[in-house]
Amino acid sequence: MIKKIFKGIGITLLVLVVLIVGVGIWTGYKSAAYETTAIPYMANAIPEISKWNPEIMRSYMSPETLVDVTENDFSNIVRALSKMGALISTGEPIFQSVNSSSTVQNGSMTLVTYHVPATYENGDANLTVVLKEKDESFEIYRFNLDSMALFK
Repeated sequence: MIKKIFKGIGITLLVLVVLIVGVGIWTGYKSAAYETTAIPYMANAIPEISKWNPEIMRSYMSPETLVDVTENDFSNIVRALSKMGALISTGEPIFQSVNSSSTVQNGSMTLVTYHVPATYENGDANLTVVLKEKDESFEIYRFNLDSMALFK
């Protein structure tokens, strides 16, 4: 009886280890696929967006993101983010996920999510950048900046 319990626990642990290793391998495979395209795109886009110019930022954003945002609202968002000051540096982008979806409104799209640590003139920030694949490049589908410096 005890032997069966230990055997069951052993099998359960083995399955969990195999699942964890499998997820790790899959994540590594997916992140490697975007390393040569997404990371260089972000290396160019983040410094440009961090100039806090609404027109520059808008040029990087996907149309789906901007469809319900007025010019005035967008300018107010950029003005609020500009409290961060000038971009000093960014850290290594950390791959989070890749998702493919399809909707009637937007058709099919692939979204790639990265976390990027950044240092601005007025404080540190954590960026969450969601890129939408577009042909051989990307557009910014979502750009979130998380920093306590925004509340000072």
